[in-house]
Amino acid sequence: MPTPPQRGTGAELTGPAHARDTSGLPSKAAVLALTATVAAELDGTPVMVNAVDSDLTATWPGAQAMSARPVTASVPGIVWAATLPDGGPRGGFYRDGRPHRYTFYIARTTGNCQEHLEVF
Repeated sequence: MPTPPQRGTGAELTGPAHARDTSGLPSKAAVLALTATVAAELDGTPVMVNAVDSDLTATWPGAQAMSARPVTASVPGIVWAATLPDGGPRGGFYRDGRPHRYTFYIARTTGNCQEHLEVF
């Protein structure tokens, strides 16, 4: 896998404030694209396809020191998505039972200037 460019040398991909390691951003983009595609393919069937972002959740020792939220805060949104009634939403991206927008940026740094391009 190619190494991403370093700050100040070209483009970099950034996500939410807690995402220090940007290596997972392409996979998250792929999950969102797959969710939308499969939901569209299964439109008109009883199968509902959605994605849930539980946010950074304290599922290992020391995670709360990284501003991870407790498991008890993440579980209700996951249960909400798993128990949607027939006719519920399809192809969405949710956090805590509400639509969630995840924005990817491509940033280019040249000298002391940084430009951002919102991808989605």
